[in-house]
This record gives sequence, structure tokens and C-alpha cells, in this order.
Amino acid sequence: CHMAEDIWQNIPYPVAESSVFERGWPDALPTWAEAMSGEEAAAIALVRDRLRPAVNRVLESARAAGALGSSLEALLQLEASQDPPSAGEAIVRDDTALNLEPIARVLTASAHPEVDNLADWLLVSQLQIGGEAPGTPLAQGSEGRIRLRIARAQGQKCERCWHYEGDLAEHRLRSGESGRICGRCSGILQRQGT
Repeated sequence: CHMAEDIWQNIPYPVAESSVFERGWPDALPTWAEAMSGEEAAAIALVRDRLRPAVNRVLESARAAGALGSSLEALLQLEASQDPPSAGEAIVRDDTALNLEPIARVLTASAHPEVDNLADWLLVSQLQIGGEAPGTPLAQGSEGRIRLRIARAQGQKCERCWHYEGDLAEHRLRSGESGRICGRCSGILQRQGT
């Protein structure tokens, strides 16, 4: 939201609203939905209706415990599990399996994989699918047969996107200001000539 407001304040043409928050949500064109494949629509629905709410619940439990502030401070581990959730985990609708494969296929085929990725969709800095569990999870839960674990993201906060990354470097802007930003933001600014 902070980046959207910054962009809004620097739009090079007149707009009626003084803030992006006064604009409201645009209506999606029907042709956008028609242009999506059934798999794309299903993947978006899985993230929107099941995975994102489950991640938000686990993030909120970490916030309530005082272990986490912003969701961008988080590393999220998703792990497929055949075992029932352990005693300390919040059980969320464990009636049907949640399959990450369609989501992965849709994101892999994206024309913009640097910004169209599951970590960004879930509003976390880092995403780990499978692998070794984070050392000391701050919170955990499950959705279907997917176990979710939240840990603190590694690295430092990028001054532009606020993601926690390990590749921060000094970047000088056209305005003469400089800041420590991540590699992804640096690439974007270089393409824009700033």
C-alpha cells in the first residue's frame, strides 16, 4: 500500500483523487476472465480462497504472540504432509487435499515470474516449499494436507519493497538520494533508468 501511494503521488498526469485509497477497486474486465485458462482460474481461486486465508491465520497467530510484526518479516514454509497435524497446530478445514502443483505450473508459465510468484501472492518475503523445517517456527498450522510454518525471514529489509533479502546493496537514484535495496528492485530501477 505504501508503494501504491508513492506511485499515485507521482503520476505524471492529473487524477481526481488525492490518494490511491480514495480511488476504490477497479472492476475487472470480463475479457480478462475469459482469457484465463481453467487451470489459471483454479490456481488463483486456490490461493485466494484457501491458501492465503490459512497463511493469514498463521501469520496472525505469530503477530498475536508478539513474535512478528509485518507479514514481510516472515519466511513461510509449505510442506505436503500425510500425517495429521500435531497437537500445537491450528487445524483449518482438513477435509480435502490442497494441491500446490497447479499453482506452481501457473506461476512458472507467468510472463513476469520476478513479480508473479507465490511469495508475493502470499505477502511474505521468503517462501520455502518442502525441505528442512525452519529452526524454531514462530507459528504453524495446516490447510488440507499442507503444513504451514512461519519463521523470521533471513536478511535485511529492502528500503524500496520492504522484503527481507540477503542481497541488499547501495543504489543511487536520479534524485541523488541513495538507499540499500535488493537485487530485484535494483533490476527494476535499472530498466526504468532511475
